Amino acid sequence: MPTILKDFKPSVVHSHVLYPAGVVGHLLSNKLGVPHIISEHWSAIDKFMRLNVFSYLGKRAYNKAIAISCVSNFLKETISKYTKNTEKIVVIPNVVDARFCYKEKNLPAD
Repeated sequence: MPTILKDFKPSVVHSHVLYPAGVVGHLLSNKLGVPHIISEHWSAIDKFMRLNVFSYLGKRAYNKAIAISCVSNFLKETISKYTKNTEKIVVIPNVVDARFCYKEKNLPAD
């Protein structure tokens, strides 16, 4: 292990989205013996859990994290399908939504 990492001892590991950051953060927090927190903004969680070979590590990261924050109740419901500890999920609305208005998309007719 490089010398700088031997002295590296954070009090917490924070990951922004589950994959790949949350998976790596989970492994790093285990290695360092410190808590892990995940901030979730990612809308492709269902696809990741269904198709990615590392989805088992994603579930493990959610289950072992001491807290998970997400930007909507919809995202909280999605995350809740993949963790046993739903009480640790907290919704913190995205501040950008309060400042911007989105233009409605015109979807092509099928």
